[in-house]
Amino acid sequence: MNNKALIVIPARYPSTRLPGKPLVDIGGIPMIVRTATQSRKSKLAAEVVIAVDDVRIQEVVEAAGFRCVISDIPFNTGTERVAWAANLPEFEDYDIIINVQGDEPLVDPDNIDKCIAAFSEFPEASGVIVYTADADASHAGHATVQAMVDNNSRVLYLSRAFIPATKTGGRIDGYPYRYVHGFYGYRKAALSAYDGRQTDGWKHEDIDQLLALESGYPLYAISVPWVEPSVNTPEDLELVRAIVADKII
Repeated sequence: MNNKALIVIPARYPSTRLPGKPLVDIGGIPMIVRTATQSRKSKLAAEVVIAVDDVRIQEVVEAAGFRCVISDIPFNTGTERVAWAANLPEFEDYDIIINVQGDEPLVDPDNIDKCIAAFSEFPEASGVIVYTADADASHAGHATVQAMVDNNSRVLYLSRAFIPATKTGGRIDGYPYRYVHGFYGYRKAALSAYDGRQTDGWKHEDIDQLLALESGYPLYAISVPWVEPSVNTPEDLELVRAIVADKII
C-alpha cells in the first residue's frame, strides 16, 4: 500500500431535478469545473480525474484543463463509475481513491486532505467517510445519511433513518447525529465490491458505502467541523449561487 491518492469525480448528464446538472452555471463557471477546481487544491492528492458519461461534459472539463475519462456503461451508482475509472491502466499506481461527488462545487480541499490522511491514521481501513456532528433536527430527512460509529471510529452502519433512535424509531432530542457528506475514500481493493452486486442494506437504503460495508470491508469515519452545501435540488443551486456571489469565488 503506497497511500498515493487519486481524486475521481463521477458526473452523469441525466438528472430528474436538474437536467444537465454537471454543467449548470454557478457564477459563470459550470458546476463540474468548480468541483474539480476545488478538488485540485488538495495538497495530498496527486491527480484529479473526472469520470463522465457524456461528451458534452467531457468537452467542458477538458477545455478547462482537467483530465477526463468517458464511458457509456450504465453504472448503477456513481461509485461504480469511480471504480471503473480507478482501475484503468493509467491509474494503476494509485492505492487511495477519493470519490468527490460532482455536485460539490464548494468542497473544502482541507477536508479532502483530512480524508486522505485518515488512511495513515487507520491503516486497516478499506474506506473512510467524513461526517459532521449536529443535534439540529432540521438537517434530518431522507436525503441525509447518518452514521453509527464505534469508540474506535469504525463505521457500524449507515442509514437515512435516525441511528441511534428512540424505542419507537424517533429522533433523540439533543443527540449529535453524524451526517455523512459527499466525498469519501477507498483503498482501490475495496472498490472491487462495486462490480454490479447488490446487498440488502444498499438496496433498501440507497447508500453507496453500504455495499462495501456489507461486503466485509472495514470503513472508518472522521469528523470535520463544517462542510459547504452540495447541489441536489434547484433550491440548493440558488443557495450555492448566492454563496459564490457573496464570496466572489
